[in-house]
Amino acid sequence: MSLNDILKNRQKIRDGVREDMQKIINGWGVWLETIEIQDVKISSSTLFKNLQTEFREKSRMDAERITQDSKLKLEKERIEREKKYEKTRTDAAIKAFKLQQKD
Repeated sequence: MSLNDILKNRQKIRDGVREDMQKIINGWGVWLETIEIQDVKISSSTLFKNLQTEFREKSRMDAERITQDSKLKLEKERIEREKKYEKTRTDAAIKAFKLQQKD
């Protein structure tokens, strides 16, 4: 069982420990109601950092993707504003030209 399995499958571990302990206490007149794993501590700082690497990399990639999406959205909005401005400017120039032609 890997450390990742231990961290993610606490219920499976609890059930296994409970079954094993129930076999041991059978005949003692004791009933084992529940087993709880409250915390899993990783005493090796190197191992802990290595386990966090995947999470940190995913978080960094998500942040980068969000930043790129935001930049792309802002660029599209800027282009749309420029198109509208240019159309308004062109329309105004055409109206001014037509007014000059009437004079």
